[in-house]
Amino acid sequence: MNSQIQSIILILFTLSASTVGAQSEADFNISNWSDIPRRLLVGSKYSVQDPVNRQIILGSIVLTLASWQWDQSISDRVCAEQPLPDLLNRFGDRYGSLSGYGLLGILGAEILFDYRSETHDFRRIEYAGLVLLSTSAVTGLLKTVVSRQRPNGKNYRSFPSGHSSHSFTVPSLINELYGSGPATVAYGCAALTALRRIQDGDHYLSDVIIGAGVGIVIAQGMALTYSGNELAGKRLYLWAGYDRVGLSLKL
Repeated sequence: MNSQIQSIILILFTLSASTVGAQSEADFNISNWSDIPRRLLVGSKYSVQDPVNRQIILGSIVLTLASWQWDQSISDRVCAEQPLPDLLNRFGDRYGSLSGYGLLGILGAEILFDYRSETHDFRRIEYAGLVLLSTSAVTGLLKTVVSRQRPNGKNYRSFPSGHSSHSFTVPSLINELYGSGPATVAYGCAALTALRRIQDGDHYLSDVIIGAGVGIVIAQGMALTYSGNELAGKRLYLWAGYDRVGLSLKL
């Protein structure tokens, strides 16, 4: 794997690493459906005002601006070299398209087969549904406003990558609902999806960076509407130096 591909993967994991293990101690139990409009408004505020989300937004913008001038050369090289084998390429496509529906299905099954309680966990599936819908809305709006042509010339809906925004939304949801272990695996799948979108000529690197950032901050911001306080708990950070990379845990 060449250095450019390694750099793409490192960038994507840098965006997602700050969320691994960063559960917001949200209370996903009984839903008050009339509270959904408030959650959408407050979740939007937290998505841009939470300190960690601000770091992710700033990092996404900086990385996008830095990569913009190299987008075409990176796209040409990745498309030419096809680093992902066909099996992983197909998996990345399916994950980006279907992972959100799969998570909603799992949460629905939890409600259906939860015989331990008469109350069930409707707020968990409500949270996931609101995040996925919000991500779709924000991504679609940005696509319309920016109107950037795809590398393959198909249309003018390249920026940001919808597959990337949804594929990075899902592990952020999993991190809140099930913990950092499953989320880490899901982030790896999301990185495959993002690389696949570049490899197939559907997106530039900057498209998938912003897409990943959108998905992560919306999921984290919406989770705060269920906790009633600022983000709390542990955060795992990925850092990189001249000759090494590492992880650090902030309590």
